[in-house]
Amino acid sequence: MRARLSTAALSLLLSACASYEAFGPYELACASDAECGAGLLCFPDGCGDPGTGLAVEVIPDAKAGQHAQDFSLPELSPVQDFELASGALIAGDVTQRSATGALVPYSQQLSVRVVGESLVIPGLVRRFEALVTPGDGRFSLPVATGQYSVLVTPADPRLPPHVLRGLVVSAGAQAALEVPLPSLTALVPVEGQLVSMGTSLLAAEMEVQALTQGTLEPLSQPLTVPPLSPIFVLSLSPRALQDPAFLIRATPRSTSESPVPSKLFAVASGALGPLTLELGDFGGAVRASGRVLDRSGTPVAGAVVSARGEVGGGGTFQSASVTTGPDGHFELPTLASRFPGSTALWVVPPASSGSGVLKADVTVSALQPVLGDLVVPDKVRVQGVIELPSGERAGGVPVTAVPLAPLSGLALPAFGATSTTDADGRLLLALDPGHYRLDYSPPGGLPRMSQLVTVPAVAATSGAPATFQMDPTRLRKGVTVRGSVRYASGAGAGAAAFATVRVYRLTTGGASHLLLGETVTDATGNYSVVLPTR
Repeated sequence: MRARLSTAALSLLLSACASYEAFGPYELACASDAECGAGLLCFPDGCGDPGTGLAVEVIPDAKAGQHAQDFSLPELSPVQDFELASGALIAGDVTQRSATGALVPYSQQLSVRVVGESLVIPGLVRRFEALVTPGDGRFSLPVATGQYSVLVTPADPRLPPHVLRGLVVSAGAQAALEVPLPSLTALVPVEGQLVSMGTSLLAAEMEVQALTQGTLEPLSQPLTVPPLSPIFVLSLSPRALQDPAFLIRATPRSTSESPVPSKLFAVASGALGPLTLELGDFGGAVRASGRVLDRSGTPVAGAVVSARGEVGGGGTFQSASVTTGPDGHFELPTLASRFPGSTALWVVPPASSGSGVLKADVTVSALQPVLGDLVVPDKVRVQGVIELPSGERAGGVPVTAVPLAPLSGLALPAFGATSTTDADGRLLLALDPGHYRLDYSPPGGLPRMSQLVTVPAVAATSGAPATFQMDPTRLRKGVTVRGSVRYASGAGAGAAAFATVRVYRLTTGGASHLLLGETVTDATGNYSVVLPTR
């Protein structure tokens, strides 16, 4: 049966977890505050002064075009006031070459995607996306302060996207974005056809796009190629002729009905005659079947199963996902493996299940599509004791486990977990083996706290569940910092009511960040936040 839910869990498994990569290789520099010197605390990146090396993000009112502004805070004081500049803007100037070579304003619709990070808080990712119709070739887009890469895609499918990297946007300023679009007569037409082998046309809807080698920047917009289409024509940017070669990526629009692989083709820019792009002998659809069981032999229902790997012809196939039935059985439409073990099968049990993620290298064969029983591991029962700064047990503390990275040879945990300590301060979390960040949000005026924990691949013994016992964790004392957030003098000056204020610690070397505290200003722009102290 086909999964009705999204494949967010699978996407997490297949993507890089970059937010806290700077803490790798996840070897603890310190285990507790007691190991640090006077006035220092043990943070995930090592011992540090809780009152220095901080930064603050203030988010005033995104609906009114006032996005995040960042402030460096080298040394903390009991009162910290912040003055917001007027909103930061990207000021676009879009032009197009006419047939005569003159630059004229471009006033048709554009899609603008902006991706980057804070200049002050490393690793704090920001994204913005909008449809704009420039008046007389000009548009403005309010964004947060930061450094960005910008992708501008015209609604006209013949015109290639424009990419700009390293655009710096400062508070109270306009960052100029010049978008020169080529004339239609300057575009480079590339004619081709997609075949499986020889002259056999593909009976599947495909998408083709030209990209630069190395950086994979778009040289054309994606073009849909209908099933059994004898020919397609891509319109490429003139810059495609500046390099010796470029790439054409062919991907299926859907893999559930007619399984077809994705493949990259290198094309010499000096040989742009009609192209035949052959995906090779990837074979027909194979319905790989199997059953998912837990370690006790009980079927696991509702597990998401998918496959990815190299197939015949040298392409790569990513299957759609399916879910296991009540008996743990699944049937997965896929393609045969190119080599023994060249297909990675992912099994992600439901988040509420006591079973963990399984990644298995399998061989899918049209002659033997039955994969048999797949036994998923148990999650590890992570136990701990949480203490107040006084040493008493800390009951009612919410704890969130955020997966950061897999253990060597294992899959990235698909899910984290949340829990709350019981009245005796005992913590229990069911987690896949992996590297995690545990975030504690204690009540009663104590500060937020985070620590890195590595959950080992513990084997169950004598029928008992696999268990990992953490060392006792002691929460920290807090210090209250107060202040106000106001808009700068001039038009719109005054209190920044209901603005979000987040205080971060910049990690050693300034490669990443750690959230220490978060609050919201009141109606008069005043705030207070509790931060850790020794």
